[in-house]
Amino acid sequence: MKHIIAASMLPLAFSSIALAQDSQSTEALYEGEQHVVAAGRPAVSYYLEGNKDQPLIVFIPGAAHSARIAYGGHEGGNEEDFLAHWLQNRGYNFLGVSYPIDTESGLFEEDQPDFTVREWGRQAMEIAQTVIDENNLTGGVVVIGWSMGGKIPQAVYEAAGELGVPFDFYLSFVATPAIPGMTSLTRTFEMAESGYGDRSSSANGWVKQLAANDALNGHEIIPEDIYRSQYIGEMSVNLEGVEQRYRDGAFVMDWAEGLEDNGAFQFENFPLVAMILNDERADSRHAIVDKAAWLLISTQN
Repeated sequence: MKHIIAASMLPLAFSSIALAQDSQSTEALYEGEQHVVAAGRPAVSYYLEGNKDQPLIVFIPGAAHSARIAYGGHEGGNEEDFLAHWLQNRGYNFLGVSYPIDTESGLFEEDQPDFTVREWGRQAMEIAQTVIDENNLTGGVVVIGWSMGGKIPQAVYEAAGELGVPFDFYLSFVATPAIPGMTSLTRTFEMAESGYGDRSSSANGWVKQLAANDALNGHEIIPEDIYRSQYIGEMSVNLEGVEQRYRDGAFVMDWAEGLEDNGAFQFENFPLVAMILNDERADSRHAIVDKAAWLLISTQN
């Protein structure tokens, strides 16, 4: 896993979905990226073609990150430093889906502070279905969730069933599920001007983990200024966990709404979960929590 930037840092009847192209400016996009609208919300998608009979790997990024963290694309970057290159190299089809975030570079023009996990899952599967149809893919779908992407498996599985997406399994890429208390029972976020949760206090820690990846690979992978302005940003607090929610322009605490949104205990409607685990001290919460949490879910379904 030397070249991968990710974990250590940081069915109803078939329905064909035609994605709307978002009218946003393309100036902030990297080559190969597209603004689309799915589940009624904006997203940025990035597709790399592999073998048509191989699975489509759908990458879901973690907190406050765009899916660029899995495929790169910034000026001067090396594609071999990113996960997508190595998956395509082995014949897999790759789809990165960025949920709405507020980056300094303006990746999304409109903020979506009320964006939910149910919409997140639906959005990812609508985009996946379109990619499958447009490219005649026959190998099924594997969803990789990194870090906070652990909140999405039940939502993507349910949406896949409704849309007829050939969902195979979910891969936890050092991701934490939505079980209450797995991240924190008490942590809350201040509201940014955008209505998103203010994640600025996390950036310094992520930058340190980037530097650790640079040392491991022997060269700089993402310059800090590019990372801060083009890869990360503020995001809907609804995606963080289960307790803090955005409602009518304010943050409220509502455990019941959060649990319903995440589907954390819908064990009867949950995908098969595989795990890639982490033992890094710099990422101790994932290292300590994730295996036990996913095993709880796996034994229940």
